[in-house]
Amino acid sequence: MVAPMQSEALPVGSSRPEVKSRTVSHYQLAAFISLWMNFRRWACWLARATTGHPAFAHSVLPQPVSQPITRSSLAGSREFAMGSRRRAATSALGSPAATPLTPPAPPPPAAGPASPVEPSNGAAASAADANTVVPRPSKRRRGSAAAASAAAAAAQLAVPLSAAVPEAAPAAAEDVVPASLTIDTEEVVQEQHSARGRSRRGQRRVAGGPRAELPEQGASQPEAAANEEEEEPAGKPKRKGGGRRRAPDPPPLNELPSEELLARLRSEGYTPPPLPVPNLGYACLNMALRECKPPIFTSRDCIQRTLKAKGLPHLGELFLANARDLALLIQWNHEHGIRLFRMSSVLCPWMGTVAMEEMPQFAEISAALRLAGDLARLYGQRVTFHPSHFVKLAAPDEELAAKSMQELEAHSQIMDLMGFDAASPENKINIHVGGVYTSHGSKEDTMRRWAANYGRLSPRCRARLTVENDDVASAFSLQDLLFLHSLCGVPLVFDFHHHKFCPGELSEREALLAAVKTWPQGIRPVVHWSESQAGRKPHAHSDYVRGPIFLHGLEGQVDVMIEAKCKERALLAYRGDIPFPAVQEEAAGPGTHDEAPEALEASE
Repeated sequence: MVAPMQSEALPVGSSRPEVKSRTVSHYQLAAFISLWMNFRRWACWLARATTGHPAFAHSVLPQPVSQPITRSSLAGSREFAMGSRRRAATSALGSPAATPLTPPAPPPPAAGPASPVEPSNGAAASAADANTVVPRPSKRRRGSAAAASAAAAAAQLAVPLSAAVPEAAPAAAEDVVPASLTIDTEEVVQEQHSARGRSRRGQRRVAGGPRAELPEQGASQPEAAANEEEEEPAGKPKRKGGGRRRAPDPPPLNELPSEELLARLRSEGYTPPPLPVPNLGYACLNMALRECKPPIFTSRDCIQRTLKAKGLPHLGELFLANARDLALLIQWNHEHGIRLFRMSSVLCPWMGTVAMEEMPQFAEISAALRLAGDLARLYGQRVTFHPSHFVKLAAPDEELAAKSMQELEAHSQIMDLMGFDAASPENKINIHVGGVYTSHGSKEDTMRRWAANYGRLSPRCRARLTVENDDVASAFSLQDLLFLHSLCGVPLVFDFHHHKFCPGELSEREALLAAVKTWPQGIRPVVHWSESQAGRKPHAHSDYVRGPIFLHGLEGQVDVMIEAKCKERALLAYRGDIPFPAVQEEAAGPGTHDEAPEALEASE
């Protein structure tokens, strides 16, 4: 360790003498490291070759059997390991006094029938030793694939080393490369040139693959060539976009809906069982069928850009797929004892914007809708619609009101295509009044506008229309809708959850009874039931409903549409067919019961 230099005091006015820097430059350090790494690499190769390492089992380096390896005989091994450009194996190759190492003479034949004697190849070997070199691997052919290729080429071109070296070999022969390990120089150069132009994958193919087995030392030349010619089997062409596609799941149904099933049930005289009490239903989406592969649902849609690009044929394909899946949903409902179902208003994409008759698949769509309607009637299943909130029949804008009427007419047309000839609220099309439009008058003025446009609808559409109370305090309560019913006679749908936020001056029981009275004789009224859930806005629907669903003594007279996020699972869980989720946040009740059940029964 060098001690730090002590600073000496200098005379005043004198300067410190310049000291040459003793630091080592980066280039010198890199050269030293490179020299050290090369030395370690050479020493490792030399030690492996000396001790007979398995890596040298098939090497092209000389490995005499009975004669010990000396420093001069390893000169070719060092040249092979260093990758030097010098092709000469040893300095003794150029010496005229050097004599080639020839295999021993064959033993004299034994007594008996004469056997053919193999001619000795010593003369040929001595003639070829003068122009032979030890091959070195190309700089580009490194790694296991390059080593395998070089060994295979050497084994194919060289004579197998099977003869033992004689003990009485001359001393000068120690520095001579045996003729059995020589390769033609032109072939080596040609192999190196072709290797530089090949890709890594091509090199592996020449070597017989990335893990090709090298031919054994005693293998014959035809066998080595046969092993080298074996190529890697070509794999199967991959499918564009990934691997194998999953096979479609069969629908989870006992029977698939079809015309044959319909005919068989009619021939057997099938009649639906009595309605359950209460008769519960769910809306639009079946989660169990939606999770199938491919999914089964009835709300396929497209954006306006896609409609303009692909046109009516694409729209008809979506409509046809929705119509065919509708029959599967109705069949699933039947097998699970569900008798009330709200169909999706996206059953026909762009409802009311495009005429259904203009779609190329209209005939197939009509047949699919008819099958779904026939099944629903046979099973005694009630199907309804609830168009979106964009339908505003009371809008002051004439264009918006006209579009709303077109959409309502399209919903009614689907009911006609399904075969519901007797137009009535049995297959209701339920909407809200829409906005209050206070800038255009009072609530009564808005409801008069609604009633006027209601009269402009077709009789079949008008006969199916119903109106529901709102969930905003400034909007229309059921008490407000009684004025609308007096104007046009439209039936009213009572929503328990909405009444909690917009009650008006009526209690829950009074509002329910008032709504039930607006329905025609012989048609079961429909009510909506939903609940709030902790962590969400109070107006938002919960995943499940825990109830109890209290209908004020009308359980056997009304149908209950459950509006919950988990759709049919909420219905099945409430009935006890499936368990509720393990972790379920406490749900706030729907409309608070204004009176206790015992008091209601006593008053009645």
